[in-house]
Amino acid sequence: MQTLPTDWTPLPTDWTPSQIRGNPSLLLHKKAPNLPLRAFDGKVGHVLDGIDSFIITPNSSLIPKPPLGSNREVYMRENFRYGHDDPLQWPQAYVEQFPHLACIRWVTPADPKDTFHSLYRGLTKYDFVECDPNSLMEGVGLLRRSSFLKLQAACNVVVESMKSVDGSASVSRSMRGHLSVIELLLGRLHALPTSYLRV
Repeated sequence: MQTLPTDWTPLPTDWTPSQIRGNPSLLLHKKAPNLPLRAFDGKVGHVLDGIDSFIITPNSSLIPKPPLGSNREVYMRENFRYGHDDPLQWPQAYVEQFPHLACIRWVTPADPKDTFHSLYRGLTKYDFVECDPNSLMEGVGLLRRSSFLKLQAACNVVVESMKSVDGSASVSRSMRGHLSVIELLLGRLHALPTSYLRV
């Protein structure tokens, strides 16, 4: 009969969901805090109550409780978002068809110093300046310069980080497509007057 070493722990395939729920630290069996995180590593994790699943993420220090249930009502709200089900408000899992969703960061809403704060806080009437309030066409304008510069700064960080990625041809092609969309959006917001609702 083989004797197991005293520091032996079963492999993850040997663990049942109830064991992990009872002792979430089992998920730390391969922790290596001195090594850089990779795509399938976890910076933080969460074991879901009553479900045989857990969530990890390499690029966020927070995992919000996901909206669960079979009858989720997804519709646009007054703030042009989709409530709890809006994927752009939460860190997302990696999905091959939409790899960019996994890059969504969690930003503390109360921290206006965060470079990405302007992407999450939503626009207000303050951010919009009418071109000429006395013209025949009312309500046409641009983003306020200070608001545009904050948005541009966040986009510049994303663009610079994309330049350092060494990916496959399909990843590079996809990233170039997203980069073009960012450039078009910034150009449009900077120079093309529109209504507040269309900004």
